Amino acid sequence: FRRPDGAPTGHYLRLRDETALHEAVEAAAERAAVLDAVFHSTGDGFMVSELDGRVRYANRRNFEILGLPADDFQGADVEKVLRAMLPKREDPDAMQQTAKMLREDPGASVVGEFRLRDGRTVERSSSPLLRDSVPVGRIWRISDVTERVRAQESLLQAEKLEGLRVMAGG
Repeated sequence: FRRPDGAPTGHYLRLRDETALHEAVEAAAERAAVLDAVFHSTGDGFMVSELDGRVRYANRRNFEILGLPADDFQGADVEKVLRAMLPKREDPDAMQQTAKMLREDPGASVVGEFRLRDGRTVERSSSPLLRDSVPVGRIWRISDVTERVRAQESLLQAEKLEGLRVMAGG
């Protein structure tokens, strides 16, 4: 406060209790730490992207499964990740079609498997990341299911051979 001649006449002090704000920030940081621990402790790969395609979060396992260097893709565009995947996939056209469909329909979900040229099989799912029922991004989960697929193929092969043996009368 000032007098008409500009000299100070007192002080103005404004206090605000920010305890609730600090507690909320600490709780959010704790939740983020727990989620980070969960994402890094699983054998699955996770990637979260914004609607504009920017990678917001990805765990290292995601890039290990894909055979890509993680440091090259943190904060990158999803399109960069997809372009890097093209030569690694047995079916790059199917990947491009799925990516196009998801860009055109941000609310869509996909689940399926794909094979890598190195012989591994990867299970993937992608769902919209929603805020108040509105898509704001996308979460991707991938898992290396090579061993499971090989076991299923071996079992199927054994069943076929057994069927042939029975038909041959042996």
